[in-house]
Amino acid sequence: MSHPVQEGAILVVEDEALLAMEIEAELDELGLSQVFLAADLACGRTYLRSRSFSLAVLDVNVGPELVFPLAAEVVATGIPILFSTARSADEFPSEWKHYPVLRKPWGRSALEHALARLGYKPGMSPTLSQHATAQAESIEIWPAASSLGRRFQFT
Repeated sequence: MSHPVQEGAILVVEDEALLAMEIEAELDELGLSQVFLAADLACGRTYLRSRSFSLAVLDVNVGPELVFPLAAEVVATGIPILFSTARSADEFPSEWKHYPVLRKPWGRSALEHALARLGYKPGMSPTLSQHATAQAESIEIWPAASSLGRRFQFT
């Protein structure tokens, strides 16, 4: 299947609207402005099948569902992933324990660090290193001031 190229596009699957807006704002401040927000797995799956992405940021608990079936589809397309959760990676199924985890509540510095581990540096084209997703990493985060004044868009 052919996807329209959306270089640098980021898929964010997060069911909490305020947190989704904060993630979008922080990514935008880092120069990653093509953010597609999905509030549930069906929307995330629709985006995944219709666009090309450089990265997926996936909340582990999306409503009553776990994100792992969607994560498998994302990984199968070669897109690097970051999990976002308050859970410990030790609670993940074994096949997902080696992927990077942003521990909630996380702030901008943790996001910057995670993106850097995936090969993104501010000011460069946001094409991320795929091999970095295989490195185990759990990032401890301190809450940061958020930028919730941005407009929340469903695309």
